[in-house]
Amino acid sequence: MKGKIIAAIDMKRCMRDVVTDDPMFGEFLVDKGFPFSVENPITELVTFADVVQMHRLDEDAFLAEYDEYRANGGVLPEASESALPGGRP
Repeated sequence: MKGKIIAAIDMKRCMRDVVTDDPMFGEFLVDKGFPFSVENPITELVTFADVVQMHRLDEDAFLAEYDEYRANGGVLPEASESALPGGRP
């Protein structure tokens, strides 16, 4: 990933605040198969660190994929897979 900027997500902020500041990140989560909605009250309690831990994500790879998603105008890369077992691509 040399020379690429990797998205920075404040690991301590609740997901609702993260997505309020960066709505495309919420769209990315949904496109990756996460059942995410800012209307869900749990988003006030869960942080990105919690999501990474609960779903055993490779944080750097996930954020690098988000960078690519942003660069593609909100379209997942063709080789992208769902981040969730049994989730949609």
